[in-house]
Amino acid sequence: MSGARLIMAQGALETIRNNLAEAFTDETLPLLADMIELATRYQEVSGRQALRVRLEKVTTDSCRKFHVDCVGLRLLRTYDGPGVEWTADGGLNIHQAPDGAVVFLKGKHFPGWSEATSVHHRSPRLSVLPSEKRYRLLLTIDEAGACGASMDSPVMIAA
Repeated sequence: MSGARLIMAQGALETIRNNLAEAFTDETLPLLADMIELATRYQEVSGRQALRVRLEKVTTDSCRKFHVDCVGLRLLRTYDGPGVEWTADGGLNIHQAPDGAVVFLKGKHFPGWSEATSVHHRSPRLSVLPSEKRYRLLLTIDEAGACGASMDSPVMIAA
């Protein structure tokens, strides 16, 4: 898998589309189109107009503890590699989202959120996979400024 390790943009949907377009080739434009479609769906569900869209090549065992994010609502989609793991019963029954599945997770800032009815999630372990499969291509969509992200930089592309 080649390309940038991280591509992120935030703001209004049209701004995100325009800022991300430069990071995609003709061959990867269908991926961008899918990301924009999912961002549109996120807007419809969340009611948020300003978003943060992040596409990242994850290569480490990050976020290995079950947790709930400090956001209102988060959309996750793993395009390639293992999907997010989740549990609703403290880890007694652990589920894994299939490759390509769209997952909406309520965060601690979701209206009416309660620990008693929450779903916790974590990243899958990559270190146990064969070396050529130790990555995930992960899309994350949140409200703009999620997790303390600065609104000063509307786009980031990291090699």
